[in-house]
Amino acid sequence: MTPAGAPSPAPFEAIGARGLGLLVALLPLVVVLGLPARLGLFILDEQVAALILGVALALVFLRAKSRFRPLDLALVAISLGYGIALAARFPVLSEGAFFRPVEAAGFGVVAIVLVVEGMRRVVGWTLTVVFAVLVAYALVGHLLPAAVAGRTMSAWQLLSFLGTDSTALLGPTLAIACFVIVPFVLFGRLLVAVGAAEVFDAVGAKMAGRAPGGSGRVTIVSSMLFGTVSGSAVANVMANGVVTIGMMRRNGYTKEQAAASEAVSSVGGQIMPPVMGAAAFIMAEFLRVPYATIMVAAIIPAFLFYGAILLQLEFTARKLGLPAFEEKIGRPLSSYRLEAGLLVIAFVVLLGAIFQFNLPAELAALTAAGALALAGLSLLRARGFTARKLVHEVAETGMGSADVLLVCALAGMIIGLLTATGLGFTLSFLLLEIGKFSLFALLVVTAIVSLVLGMGLPTTAVYLLLATLAAPTLIQLGVPAIAAHMFVFYYGMLSMITPPVALAAFAAASIAQASPMRVGWESVKLGWVAFLVPFLFVYQPATLAIGPATDIALAVLACLVAVPLVAAGLIGHALGPLAPHLRLGAVGLGLLILTPVDRLVGGMATEAVLLALGAAAIGWHVASARRATPSAA
Repeated sequence: MTPAGAPSPAPFEAIGARGLGLLVALLPLVVVLGLPARLGLFILDEQVAALILGVALALVFLRAKSRFRPLDLALVAISLGYGIALAARFPVLSEGAFFRPVEAAGFGVVAIVLVVEGMRRVVGWTLTVVFAVLVAYALVGHLLPAAVAGRTMSAWQLLSFLGTDSTALLGPTLAIACFVIVPFVLFGRLLVAVGAAEVFDAVGAKMAGRAPGGSGRVTIVSSMLFGTVSGSAVANVMANGVVTIGMMRRNGYTKEQAAASEAVSSVGGQIMPPVMGAAAFIMAEFLRVPYATIMVAAIIPAFLFYGAILLQLEFTARKLGLPAFEEKIGRPLSSYRLEAGLLVIAFVVLLGAIFQFNLPAELAALTAAGALALAGLSLLRARGFTARKLVHEVAETGMGSADVLLVCALAGMIIGLLTATGLGFTLSFLLLEIGKFSLFALLVVTAIVSLVLGMGLPTTAVYLLLATLAAPTLIQLGVPAIAAHMFVFYYGMLSMITPPVALAAFAAASIAQASPMRVGWESVKLGWVAFLVPFLFVYQPATLAIGPATDIALAVLACLVAVPLVAAGLIGHALGPLAPHLRLGAVGLGLLILTPVDRLVGGMATEAVLLALGAAAIGWHVASARRATPSAA
């Protein structure tokens, strides 16, 4: 009998899920820390990845809430057995699958059934339908017309390839998810555990001051900071939006504006260094560059993105005449000195390990997570950060990473099929033909395909597909490699706020009790700069910190002048109202400053004239507003 006041024992399945979560979070340490070599053992990375995948599958089925619970539990057992067996047999099958066709095909059958069913439960049918089409193409593609015909693969070859080849299921995509993304998820979980969310809200409140509509600043700043830790737009909306959306409503914003502000700022967390979304780590692997290179390239676009959002909310608040923001959010920032100090230490360790000591990104994240854990246990024990809390966060890391692992596993099989059948080459050739006619047309097609794919896929999956198909074509046409990959990354992300299926916007709409489609279109309006910036990557690579320092400085200056112009023109108000002709002129001049018109006529002189006109327009408006209402400035 349970003593009075004691907690009731946890259900068996909850304990099992926590144990599996611990395994998913801790098994990557075997590879990240190089434990096999230190112990004199020969263990392939693919073996560890296979075991992690089996545990992640078991975790997904154990957490499932279907009507056929006995089937779910059977799938849990099969998943664990599959992961153990594949890890044990991979060294033999990777070299000798041809001589063991039945065994290799058996692993392929089990892998397809488990991964496809797991994916169906995690993100729905979209990616599984893409996979099914490619499987059918692999079997009958050779019967199609020569222009789109594929290489012949028998059913036995196909199953063996998918189940045991290190370029398919157990390829680089799954390896990145296991050994890079999981350590960063752990780092993010520990940041939140030591008080990051509260510090971020306090920083946002401090920045809001008593500005009109200052709740918008709180939303943008807190969601930006929290988003760069979580890396998931929808998760960020659900965690942060329950506070910020209601706060903005009470400050006078409409429910659509409040929901859109949270959705757009949460999506931007995936592009905000130092901890970006999962696709950023995969990009570093695709490009064979250090993660630090991706971080540096993302800095200017990220601040351009958030600067545009902040300006639009500021101008909207002035247009609506919203009152000063005076709401108290938690404790004052000064009372979070200890937590803020821990966050500073964590980011210093992370960035120092990456930039100063040139450690791999995953090892840097693990080092920073270890520093956080030790500091938390030493300094925050009285505030609840105990060893039990640490174990809980590690388990939550594994449970939160399972979905990403499955996405990357199925995406790996899809990429393997695109390569093995030759379809990837065929599609890239067709895109190349479009690009030869017009690079801009190819960029538009790529953007549309990214948005369409993103209607039912996470950003990571969209990026993986487009990085395989479209990015190589852009590179062949002379686009810098990092610009090509950032282009498809951004547009894959933007599907989260673009109707008709805008998952982040719809999640925010559910909190605000607003129309999902209205929130979606309001999000597109608020996040306009993110739809334009990817084209700047291609035509103005300096926005990615590529090129001479003078070009980069000029790109930054152009953004500082152009963004306020376009934002004011779209809102129809800055420090004061703008007449229709001034709105049109502001938007047009701002877009001209951002676009590479200097390449078409006049060279740098044209850019200098446009910048001067833009600066003069801003100066004239500020002076006019001061004369009209001295307090407006």
